[in-house]
Amino acid sequence: VPSTTMTPLSISPTIDPAQSPFKLRTFGDHALARMVTEAQRWLQTVSAAGFPYWLTLYGPSGTGKTHVAKALWVEIRAFGMDYSRQTTYVPFFVHWPVFCDDLRGGRAYERVADMRRWPCLFLDDIGCGRDATGFLADHLTTLLCARVGMWTCLTSNLTIPQIAAIDQRIVSRLIRDGGTMVHVETMDYALRYV
Repeated sequence: VPSTTMTPLSISPTIDPAQSPFKLRTFGDHALARMVTEAQRWLQTVSAAGFPYWLTLYGPSGTGKTHVAKALWVEIRAFGMDYSRQTTYVPFFVHWPVFCDDLRGGRAYERVADMRRWPCLFLDDIGCGRDATGFLADHLTTLLCARVGMWTCLTSNLTIPQIAAIDQRIVSRLIRDGGTMVHVETMDYALRYV
């Protein structure tokens, strides 16, 4: 019988971790526990306006990467932090494949410029939308280059060599400035209930 250990994901100085609305069952799985621990560290960094700025969660589908990224996004929104010195700022969560469809259709160019400036960005499933011309890789690389020194959380189903095959500059940006990269290699979360 797998362990049903629950790890709270709430490090806001104003929110008690025991009261966190988000908990991930780690099943005693080292990879899941490490992902949650690193996410907690990154959340502490953001809440303290500190360094490192980037967190990348990568590994196979179904391992909880997007779940953790969304929980971080919810927590950061709850902080009420004034990232942009404007009271209306809300960190953005962007699903890359959907955004790629918008780029291909010419509907997202204004948002690309905004994403370069947003103080905190969550970019889910990078590398998923690919094309033969390099159009999407160029946009992703340009975006990531512009985000150096800004809080950014990324997820990907690709391995580092697969991301490098799209464009080596992407991997360079992921590790720049001591960014935290967490490889989540474990069983699909849905299969744990089968």
